[in-house]
Amino acid sequence: MKKSKIPSLAELQAQMRSQAPAGWVNSESKFPLKFMEKTPRAPRKATVKNKSEEHDMQAAVVHYLHKLCPSVLVAASLNGELRPTGDMGKFYGWMNKLKSRGMLTGDCDLRLTWFPSRCIFIEMKRRNGGVVSDAQDTVGDRLKAQGFPVYVLERGVDGLKEIIRREGIPCSDSSIRDMPSPQHE
Repeated sequence: MKKSKIPSLAELQAQMRSQAPAGWVNSESKFPLKFMEKTPRAPRKATVKNKSEEHDMQAAVVHYLHKLCPSVLVAASLNGELRPTGDMGKFYGWMNKLKSRGMLTGDCDLRLTWFPSRCIFIEMKRRNGGVVSDAQDTVGDRLKAQGFPVYVLERGVDGLKEIIRREGIPCSDSSIRDMPSPQHE
């Protein structure tokens, strides 16, 4: 049996150039001109970083809680951060995978827990135009039915101070702790 000789890259390129239509290959180039031409692209839309007021407010609230209420465990839900990018089929497959692992549509943005066995839920909304979705409303109603306090926070850290007083959250800020707590509704 005779072994066939494997052509070198230079031999393959020479063969491709010899068989290519006129004007398709540049004699000085090792690659076809067709692949070296600049591919026309659609103009890109101007992209703006989506830094929403709600995101900034949530970051300020979490920072405040970590600084002044160190005994409180703060957990955030990432539901609002999920945005489709690229192939929508892959995105929906990824979402189904997350939902099968327990991701809950309409979950509150923040969960605060502290000793002894206290837990509250906070849904962040921007000051102007923030609307609680149907899914968020359903989850909030189910949590309230189980006895958990659920708050919609529109005023950032100022509104959080009221929640801290109302719920008796342990906080090192004496100006908050010493103020009389309003009666539960």
